[in-house]
Order: sequence, then C-alpha cells, then structure tokens
Amino acid sequence: MKSLLMILPLLAVAVAGCVTDTSGIRIENSRLIVDNPRFASHFRISHHLKRNLETGLMQVQLTIQNDDRGDVRFQYRFEWLDADGMLIEETLPMWQVASIHGKDKKVIEGVSESKQAADFRLVIRSL
Repeated sequence: MKSLLMILPLLAVAVAGCVTDTSGIRIENSRLIVDNPRFASHFRISHHLKRNLETGLMQVQLTIQNDDRGDVRFQYRFEWLDADGMLIEETLPMWQVASIHGKDKKVIEGVSESKQAADFRLVIRSL
C-alpha cells in the first residue's frame, strides 16, 4: 500500500504530460472556441483584423479584454493554416508570454512566416 501511494503522484504527472491540448481559448475560423471555461471566463475578444501584406504574408491583430479586476498572465501563439485549413508546421512559433491588467485591453499581433497562410488560429493558455 505504501509503494502504491508513492507511485500515484508519478502516475498523475505522467498522465498530465500526455495531454496535447493545453489551450484555454482558441480563435479559429473567426470563432471563439473554449477548451477551459474557467480560464476563458477572464477574457473577451473584442476585435480582430486580418489582412494580406504586399509581401504575400498574412498579418492579424486581435484585441483581448480582461473582464476581471485582477491581472491575468498567459501564453499565446498564432498557428497558420493553408487554404485547405491544414496547419503549416514550419511556421509554428514558440509560445509568447503576456499579461493583461484588470479591466484592461491588450492588442496581440502576428505575421505569418509563409505565403501559403490563408487563415490563422490563436491559441491562449494559462500560466
């Protein structure tokens, strides 16, 4: 029994490490998708723009509102999709760290690294 109690925490960590979807909120096809309702309750996407630059790259800009009184720290990244909706793997950037003060707004901007980008997905996760 004692050895089982020692193994359970390790098993919990191993199972948690296998979770692939760590997002709390995703913006996909101009729709808000909530994966973690508790975390998502802090945010509201109040505005987003998408345009193609002269270079053939896509630029997107989103305004995120923190509806809580306290500060919220999070990570985000843009995932770029081709015309068929397939993820362009070589453009998958590192997670960016950000925070929004209580009752404040933050503008998040991204530019694709590939001219194949036709759409995007913004993924936000809790810190």
